[in-house]
Amino acid sequence: MARPKKKGLDYFPKNVDFYHKQINRIIYNEHGIYALVLYDFILCYIYENEGYYMVIDRAFWSIVKDGIGLDKETAGKLLEAIIDNDIFDRELYENYSVLTSAEIQKIYLIAKRKKSDVIDEKFYLLEDEEVSDTKTGGFCSENPPKKSKEKKSKVKESKVNKIKENKSKSNLPLLHQRKEEEADFIRQKEDDEDDDEEKCYVINEFKNNISETTPVIENEIKKWVSLTDSDFVVNGICKSAKRGAKTWQYVETLLKNEYENIARYGAVQTVEIDSELGF
Repeated sequence: MARPKKKGLDYFPKNVDFYHKQINRIIYNEHGIYALVLYDFILCYIYENEGYYMVIDRAFWSIVKDGIGLDKETAGKLLEAIIDNDIFDRELYENYSVLTSAEIQKIYLIAKRKKSDVIDEKFYLLEDEEVSDTKTGGFCSENPPKKSKEKKSKVKESKVNKIKENKSKSNLPLLHQRKEEEADFIRQKEDDEDDDEEKCYVINEFKNNISETTPVIENEIKKWVSLTDSDFVVNGICKSAKRGAKTWQYVETLLKNEYENIARYGAVQTVEIDSELGF
């Protein structure tokens, strides 16, 4: 069973100069390290949950208190200082109590390989050239798989409902039933071809960013794509590449850790994937 769909991301790119870039140094010098900690905490919360924004409500202050130990008064002052430095869009904050920015929205669209219309038009901050930059998709490749999410979900659903469909067909006239079976065969063949194309795309990402493959490695990659999805595996490959990894063992260990973290908070059924991959 595949992972449940989520709005947010499993990871996001973070510049290595986060704590010493000019604007952040200004915030640090004027308001101390907790201002940067709060900024970092908000970024993580945005990307993990809604993906490109968060609403400042009563629950927000409790989340901050539990997460980094800041009370509402202190966190409120630090947040105002962060917004004063144009880290988040002030107009949206004042009108809708929403924290977001053009950079956050751009990263979200790249990571999700989504069209810009997934962003609420009230919160939309991107310019046309920034939108065009997001269409390459992913953080590692300019060639995302052609298979759509909708089509992939239909593949999974068709496999799960195969028995039910066969039972319903038994009541159709023989000729009609035969035509239905032929159509099903064609659809299944097309779905399998798309599935193979997506798996080949992930294998190529591994070759381009980590190392050459063997039949054993390619088989393991295909298992991960089948039991999770291509985004999950490609994100793991990207993370591993940024850390200088050169082996499948490193990538697989990272994928297992990521999966276990998701399983703690999501409705993922671990039995199937554990048995398939030998956890």
